[in-house]
Amino acid sequence: MHINSVQVINYGPLENFKVNFRPNCLNIIQGLAARGKTQLFGALLIPLLGEKVVLKFKSPHVPNATISITTTHKNVTQTNELNYIEDNFLYKFSSVGAFNKNPMEHQKDISYYHTFAPLFLSPEETKVNLSIDENDIELITDLIIDDTEALKMWNDIVNTFLTKYLNEKDKTFLHISHGLEQTLKLIKVVCIHAKNKLNSPIIIDGAFMALSSDASKVIFSILSAYSKSTQIILFTQSSLEIANSYLVAKLPEDRRKSHSSISYDTRYNSRSLIIPSKKSAEDNLNDEGPVIVRYIKNSTLDAEEYRYMEFKEVKGDNPIRSILSVVDQYVVAYLNERKKQFPGRIIWGITDEERKVVGTKLVYKERDELRRGIVERLDQIQPPIPPSSYKIDIKEVYDSTLKHVEDTYVVEVIVETVTSNDLFATAKNEVYIKTDGGKKKLNHIQIQQEILLRNQHKRFNLK
Repeated sequence: MHINSVQVINYGPLENFKVNFRPNCLNIIQGLAARGKTQLFGALLIPLLGEKVVLKFKSPHVPNATISITTTHKNVTQTNELNYIEDNFLYKFSSVGAFNKNPMEHQKDISYYHTFAPLFLSPEETKVNLSIDENDIELITDLIIDDTEALKMWNDIVNTFLTKYLNEKDKTFLHISHGLEQTLKLIKVVCIHAKNKLNSPIIIDGAFMALSSDASKVIFSILSAYSKSTQIILFTQSSLEIANSYLVAKLPEDRRKSHSSISYDTRYNSRSLIIPSKKSAEDNLNDEGPVIVRYIKNSTLDAEEYRYMEFKEVKGDNPIRSILSVVDQYVVAYLNERKKQFPGRIIWGITDEERKVVGTKLVYKERDELRRGIVERLDQIQPPIPPSSYKIDIKEVYDSTLKHVEDTYVVEVIVETVTSNDLFATAKNEVYIKTDGGKKKLNHIQIQQEILLRNQHKRFNLK
C-alpha cells in the first residue's frame, strides 16, 4: 500500500494544502518552523487514531475542516476523508477498482490505509526500543554497500559504539549522545519495518534535527536506499539541502492569521513507536528497551559531537534564577544567526571549557517551575516565536555505575532553525547575535548595520 496524496482544508496552520506522493521513493516535504510540518504528519495519523489526537478550537466563526487521504493497493484506489462540521466528525470512504467477477466479493472492501497502516516516527519525541543486534547491522550495511562514503561513516559507528554494546552482558542502559540516539532510532525503524515485512509506508517528522552532517549523510543514504522498495515520507526543515528529485512539496511560508477548527495534538509524538497494522513476536514493540543515558557525572563530552552547542555551568545557590536570567538571550542569539544549518542548543550543567558533566540540583517542584519560567521568557521574544520552534529537555545525570544521581539534571533548550530575515529581541528589547565564544549584545549602531545587511541579503535572494 502507498499513499497517493493528502489534502487538508482549514486544518492547523494550513488553509488549503495538497501534496502528491510517489510510490517506492523518498518523498520530502520542507517547511519553515511552525508552518505545518508536524501538523501534516498528524493529519496522516488522525484517521487512524481518532479524536484522542485532535485539538479542537470551538468558535461559531471557525470554518469546517477536512482531511483527505488517497491510497493505492493492488490497483485499488481508496479515499479516506474526515470532515469536521459543527463539532462533529463525519467519515467518508470510497474504493475504486476493477469489478469483481463475483459481485458479493465487494462487500469485503475495507480501508487498506487502516489494514496496512504506516509506521510513524518523530525521532525527537517517539520512544523506540534501541536494542540493536547483528542482523540489524547486516541489514543496514547491505542497504548502503554501494555508497562508499556513507558505508565508511556507518562502519565507524559500528566499530566505535555498536560492537562494544553488543559485547556487553548488561544491556539495561545505553550511554549515547543525543545525535547518536536519533541516528539509532532512524536505523531501528528501518530494521523493524524490514523484519516485520510491513506492506506500508514509513512517515518521519523532523529526521535531521540533532544530526551532524556526517550522520545526516548516513541516514539519508539508508532512507533513500530503503525507499526503493518502500514509500518513505519525510518532513524536514527548509534549511536542509536535498536533491530536487526527492522534494515533493514546500509548505507555505506565510502564517495563517485565522484559527482552524482542528489541529493535531503534538503531545502524542512522545508515545511509543506506532505500528497500528501489525505486532511482531520478533520485536516486542511495547518494550522500551534499554534506558538511554545521555549524561554521566564527571564524564567529558566529545568535542566533535557537540560543536553546535553552548555549554553553561550553573553557579550560585539559585539555579532557576541563573538559567532564567540568560535563557532568552541565548535563544535570541541563535534565532538571529544568519547561517542556520543546525538547531541551536543551550545546555546547563556542563562546564564550558572542559565540557565536563556536573549537572545542577533541581527537585521536582523546581523542575516544573523552571519549565514554566523558560516558556514565559521565550513567549516574550519579539517578534513572537511559535512554541514549536523550541524544546525544553531536563535530562537525568547518572554516576559511573549508571545509577541516577538524586535530583541532579542537565537542562537543554533546543532552538529550531528559523529561516527569517527578522531581527529578534528579548522582552527588554535587547538584541543578541551568536559568536564563536558565545553571544554578543548589539548596540544601537550595530543593530542598524545588522538590519541593513539582512535587507541586502533579502533583496539578493529575490533576484
